[in-house]
Amino acid sequence: MRPPEVISEIILNTVRYKLMGAKVRKTAKVQRLLGEWKIGSNTISDDGDFL
Repeated sequence: MRPPEVISEIILNTVRYKLMGAKVRKTAKVQRLLGEWKIGSNTISDDGDFL
């Protein structure tokens, strides 16, 4: 059985990877969200389809 710390890290990484794959507009709110998740803006598409 995995400790809770490992499970929470797996969940956080999964969410981070999902956010990295999302197509988003380049707005202040999106930039703040990406900053909070420690995701660089160069890893995100700027198609404006989501968020």
